[in-house]
Amino acid sequence: MKTQIFGALICLLLLSNSAMGISQVEKSYIERMVNGGSSSVRSVASSLVNIQGLDKKVYDVAAEVLLRDYRNAGAQNADIDAMAWLTKALVASKDSCYVTVLEEIKNNASHPKLRKYGKSTAKKLKKGATKSSPAYTKGMVKLSKYKRSKNSSNIGRAKQGKQPISEIKIGMSSSDVYSIAGHPDYETVNATGKAFNPFNFSGKGNLKTQALYKGQGRVVMENSSSYTHGKRVVEVILDIYESGYP
Repeated sequence: MKTQIFGALICLLLLSNSAMGISQVEKSYIERMVNGGSSSVRSVASSLVNIQGLDKKVYDVAAEVLLRDYRNAGAQNADIDAMAWLTKALVASKDSCYVTVLEEIKNNASHPKLRKYGKSTAKKLKKGATKSSPAYTKGMVKLSKYKRSKNSSNIGRAKQGKQPISEIKIGMSSSDVYSIAGHPDYETVNATGKAFNPFNFSGKGNLKTQALYKGQGRVVMENSSSYTHGKRVVEVILDIYESGYP
């Protein structure tokens, strides 16, 4: 008898949690996609690709953010990468309602890489969909209700005695970066595709350095040549949700 009562209580608890709507983790994903920079959007989208059973609202927000931002993606590689991951996240939803979104990316994105992702992911979703909700169209989710105030306490402050990374410009040297913004919370260095190009005799752009500033974003730099230690800024990614670690 006690076992039956306990089981009934568990069922009621699960039903009540379900009725409450999306989880705190899902709310965090939505907030980061709507308000974060490209590194946060990419991070969330990659999680959506690998996690099963998320609420449809999360995928709806992913679709709306994709439709909001894809036309402007192209100035920075990180923006293209983030949008590409969002297309893959919509495939992971297994809901054919997002096929029209992916086809819009295929037909209208300005960057060829993004058009390619739109084409391939639309094809995958058509083939692998197990659900069929009404087709998603732009504006079905109002992102304004998830917007954070610019005065939010989540926004990171510049390091003491230094300027925010928004003051850093493309083409500045690494010494300029550290002088303006201070040393980052974490720094990563990776080889780029240029490192495997036999005709890149100077070695320029062989290595990419990402300087991570918690609560501010990332500064991306590439080496000037294989014969010097100099690095120059190629991207500045503003992101209030930057964790400061990879």
